[in-house]
Amino acid sequence: MDGLKKPLPDELVIKILFHCDGQTFMRCARACKRFHRIAAGMGADKSKYWYHAVKRDIEPSLISQLLLNHPVELGDKIHNLYQVLYSEASADDAIYWPARYDPWYQLYTKWFSGSQLKNKSFTRYNVDGLHNNHVAIIKQSGDLVITGHYNGAVAVHNCTSDTMTYITVHLREITGIALVNLTLHQSFKYLENAKCNHHHIISIARGGHLRCYPIFPTEETDGSSTLSTRLAEKDLNDVRVFGNQCVVQTKDAFFVLKITLPKSANRDFRSADSLITPLEISKMHTISINTNICFKATSWMNFWRNKITHVDGLTFRIDIHDSACKDWIWDYTPEFSSTLSLTGSQNKNRAVISRAFLFRDKIALFVSSTGGVYVTLDLDTIQEIPTLEHFDAGVSVISYWGSLIAFGLTNGKIYGYSVLESSKLLSLDLSDPIFVRHIDPDRGSEAIVSLDVYNSGSGYSIAASTLYSLTVFKSVG
Repeated sequence: MDGLKKPLPDELVIKILFHCDGQTFMRCARACKRFHRIAAGMGADKSKYWYHAVKRDIEPSLISQLLLNHPVELGDKIHNLYQVLYSEASADDAIYWPARYDPWYQLYTKWFSGSQLKNKSFTRYNVDGLHNNHVAIIKQSGDLVITGHYNGAVAVHNCTSDTMTYITVHLREITGIALVNLTLHQSFKYLENAKCNHHHIISIARGGHLRCYPIFPTEETDGSSTLSTRLAEKDLNDVRVFGNQCVVQTKDAFFVLKITLPKSANRDFRSADSLITPLEISKMHTISINTNICFKATSWMNFWRNKITHVDGLTFRIDIHDSACKDWIWDYTPEFSSTLSLTGSQNKNRAVISRAFLFRDKIALFVSSTGGVYVTLDLDTIQEIPTLEHFDAGVSVISYWGSLIAFGLTNGKIYGYSVLESSKLLSLDLSDPIFVRHIDPDRGSEAIVSLDVYNSGSGYSIAASTLYSLTVFKSVG
């Protein structure tokens, strides 16, 4: 019996840790000084463990999002970490990273951190004075929040220094913003010690105009750092970027564009001059949309890993297109078309849908005109999320990033939930949110019109806006 009182050898503890999931591994490493020492001293084995933990525990589409399309240099080739994980590139050299930068560990903690927000506090960053410059859309990049406005302006808000800079102005309302990073770096130094994860912005507006310009302020007055073009004679409705491809939607077509760094700039992109270099954008092809819609409110799209998903709100016909070819690869009317209808329908037996939000591969959430929410994970079958039974107002906007989904309400409140697996959306317990915030309690019940959830690696942040104000909540600790 005395032999059982001896501590397990370190080698055996390591073998046990290798059979734990990532969450258990992290808890064991914090259990006692000895376990912490063993976990910290695993060296290359620790990096190998996190590589396999990521591949085992996190669903592929979520991995791709958490990576922020981050490329790595292996030998003389450039690969995406997603390619390394899924055997599109050799993983032998990629598994073993130095302790100061292990992307697999960072990826796992970024994914898991969404479930830890319930016990964390948040800092607030508020922007007022937008009464004459209403917010149409918001995006986040590190410490920055980029806003597009109804008057055509695009502004960068630095949450570190509490400053705002207007960086371009379109002639008409901003209808879409996408952020670009084509380099080997996950973050860049901005002004006043702030950091961001992208180096360029693409914005579109009514009237068919597209602009691409650096996220960094520049004193250029001749417009040499900005690419500006009229892509179409009609309004541009939405824009999405994945890797080095950009898709822009009009009422009856998709424009598939290729984005590249200029030949004068290498992928290292370290110098300040390189960060304000205009990107090169070329049109790959145009895809006609099989629909009779004539306005944005009844059409929604997403672009994810070369797949364009389009939902026609009038008929609920769903089309999926491979951006690398010119043919639609999937088009059909799903089962739930008999359950849902668009605003204006006279059928009292069908839920009336006013907005749709498409995420990752085939995740779609539909918001009804009464504020109810429906979810589908396969674009075929649908299930209602009973938001009206648990929230004190209707849902107006939804954002889903990483393992965190947030619902913005018509009374200015935000409800957040941890969703480590997308399948959990079907059984989401709305009675137990990990956080509830009000965008601006002093202003009363202004509806949230735009919402963006994001995690740059230093913690989750939630940016939300009404027409007149912008608030950013950043997790602390």
